[in-house]
Amino acid sequence: MCTVKTRIFKRGVRKAAGVLAAVAGLLLFAVVLEGSVDVIGRYFFNKPIVGAFERAQVFIASMVFLAWGYTQIEERHVKLEMFLHRLPGQARMICRLVTAFLTMVFWALVTWEGIVTAIQYQEIGRRVFVINWPLAPVQLVVSLGAIMSFLVSIVQLTEEFRKFLKRPSI
Repeated sequence: MCTVKTRIFKRGVRKAAGVLAAVAGLLLFAVVLEGSVDVIGRYFFNKPIVGAFERAQVFIASMVFLAWGYTQIEERHVKLEMFLHRLPGQARMICRLVTAFLTMVFWALVTWEGIVTAIQYQEIGRRVFVINWPLAPVQLVVSLGAIMSFLVSIVQLTEEFRKFLKRPSI
């Protein structure tokens, strides 16, 4: 039994994760496009794009962090199901519930640490070498991806808890 608020929250989280994954896709396109132009410029005209490598590093890292939540929703990450299938039904449910809770705690900690690191980078004025971009906003992308994964973890935890409460009695 899902309440209306829960369904709206789940739908909102799914939509937000999809938007962040789309942004990650656009960053991938930018990396491929700039990389292609850089290679053509470097080898055919002896005119490489200054900072192309550094921009690619920033964009690729951002792509990974922005796609975390969507990957988690779609359950496309690596899982060790081999162990879980050997457990009896109730133990399997408890294991999934504990895993969902620990995942939520993990993403909360990653979010917190990402924000703290971004503040430190801003205070000391840390920048990306060659392209001279401030590193603090890039670090906040880590927190944005982690917040998304935290919200997905909340949804998954509530679903696992709901399954746990509906389990048949032994």
